[in-house]
Amino acid sequence: MVVLSMSNENSRDCTHLLKMNTLTDNNHKNKTDASNHNLNTFYNLRAINSKINIMKCFIELWKEKESWRKLSQQERSNYVNQLGPHIQTLIAGGVEIVCWGANEKSTDQRADYDFFAVWKFPNQEMVNQFEKLVEGSGWYNYFVQVNLSGDASSPNEILGQLINM
Repeated sequence: MVVLSMSNENSRDCTHLLKMNTLTDNNHKNKTDASNHNLNTFYNLRAINSKINIMKCFIELWKEKESWRKLSQQERSNYVNQLGPHIQTLIAGGVEIVCWGANEKSTDQRADYDFFAVWKFPNQEMVNQFEKLVEGSGWYNYFVQVNLSGDASSPNEILGQLINM
């Protein structure tokens, strides 16, 4: 038996037990049994991991303001370069950049924003720190932005919420 215990920032302790059969090196066990056991163990660990590592997903959508367009290329470069160390600090703290991208003009039902970023945060406290960092950097002086955030969830959970509205 393997016991996995984690405590999150909200002081909620969650302990999950995973019973794992120990394979012995008996002659009646073959490689297929071992492979099936390893595959089952992998899926059980993934299921437990998804329950104890509730991540916060944060999505930014933005487009430039006139104030950004009025900056020289050197001023824009200086501003962007000062963001790098802050982003590295976030990554060192467990934040994951899932992706950044440009919103394609051909997107059906396109949002009226030109760029997006998708982040994963380990907890709400880190999301709050990030939001303060963005505001403190002067980002909103140069960009119109909207944000989406919430617990990472499964399609079934969200579709269930839609049904139960």
